[in-house]
Amino acid sequence: MSDAFPPRPSGLGMAHALRFGSDPFGFLRDAREECGDIFSIAMPGDQPRVVTCDPEHIQTIANLPADAYRMADQAIPLNLGDASLLFLDGERHRSQHRLLMPPLHGDHLRSYVPAIEDATADAIARWPRGEPFELLGEMKQITLTAICACVLGVYRGERIDRLRAITTTWMEGPMTPLAFTLAMMLGAGRVRRFLDRQAERSPVGWPNPSPRRRWLPWRRVGDAKSELVAMLAADVAACREGAAADRTDMVAMLALARYEDGSPMSTSEVVDQLLTLLVGGYETTANALCWAVHHLLENPAALRQVREEAASADDPELTQRRPFLDACVKESLRLTPIAPVVNRLLTEPLKLGEYLIPAGTLLWPCAFLTHAHEGVWDEPAAFRPERFLGERRPRAHEWFPFGHGLRRCIGAAFAELEMRIVLTRVLDALDLEHAERSDPHPFLRGITISPRDGLRVVARPREAAMATPQIGRRASMDQ
Repeated sequence: MSDAFPPRPSGLGMAHALRFGSDPFGFLRDAREECGDIFSIAMPGDQPRVVTCDPEHIQTIANLPADAYRMADQAIPLNLGDASLLFLDGERHRSQHRLLMPPLHGDHLRSYVPAIEDATADAIARWPRGEPFELLGEMKQITLTAICACVLGVYRGERIDRLRAITTTWMEGPMTPLAFTLAMMLGAGRVRRFLDRQAERSPVGWPNPSPRRRWLPWRRVGDAKSELVAMLAADVAACREGAAADRTDMVAMLALARYEDGSPMSTSEVVDQLLTLLVGGYETTANALCWAVHHLLENPAALRQVREEAASADDPELTQRRPFLDACVKESLRLTPIAPVVNRLLTEPLKLGEYLIPAGTLLWPCAFLTHAHEGVWDEPAAFRPERFLGERRPRAHEWFPFGHGLRRCIGAAFAELEMRIVLTRVLDALDLEHAERSDPHPFLRGITISPRDGLRVVARPREAAMATPQIGRRASMDQ
């Protein structure tokens, strides 16, 4: 075993940060080619990082006990709140995880289908026909509308328009490539604390706030966060005063949830978890949808099989799995994982192969490189959904787009359901093709991998569109 640190790719730390921000897959691929399956990178002003794509290392990290690492130093510049599930460790994480699980599984999960259906139908009706448009922006509208309905219980009217506006302002600001690269160099925790101070000082609600404040982008982000928190806190209070009786959304469920000792979550805890769910259900899912569309357009035979499977299904509500569509989604997430790495800050030394990684090191188990590892996958660069259909399915340390171990994404089942519904309805109604000069090069935007151009496509009505019934909220209300 070596006391030496894993090798570093050539170049300065500043260059690593800039290259990772502009071309994350290319940077990781080149670093592995130069250094092997495990290597280190050093970003200016931050902890040393060790990246690994060795499947045995991944399994070791996934099996670590909860006290072997901590999450408070996640490389997320968005000020979600200190009580966000993403930043909690130990018993606080376990107790809040238990309260968040029920709304995201089982019958509760199925109850969200109408809202997702309606958001998708509205978007499809709005999209231009025969003219190029950016699919990512439209997918974000679907996912944000759906998450506002499912999480916040807000469907239509001025309230959802305002929620979408302030949520977008708050989330998009710190997620620009420049902002995220700065966060990597300065430390994401510092950026979060700075943005929280802006929110605490926000004059939202004051009689005559200065218009000059709006000129500064970080102050706009602070104002949006402040207004959003106030709206959510007021809704939580209303639920606790009796307004939750007929509601099935997550605000109502979390407002009334109780820990094992019978005590409720504090209002700030509920709000921080709601903000986390908003973020998790917005940009990540929208990008995953775009990449799935891109890969299907690049592979017409797979697209044809997806449509044939949908045409023969007898499940109009889409609550049952579609084996081939689900396999296509999984293969898309293999080729283009939305989060290329997982974060783990070691609290004790860890042996990985010949290296003893010291405490205080930020581990990056790398989904992108593991998903492309020629020792795990046959023809790793090819789009082959059948990998997920045979008897030999990928194991948890070989395919982990939603993270792994104790910290696997709590909203994975919701994301998979939403992707199944949106893709089925879009591909049923429309023929899509890449627009001319489309450039879907993978690009780091905030914490997610996006198509650089937002995936520009052209939509045309399908002549052979299936007459699949839409089971939406409005349709069910008319019955």
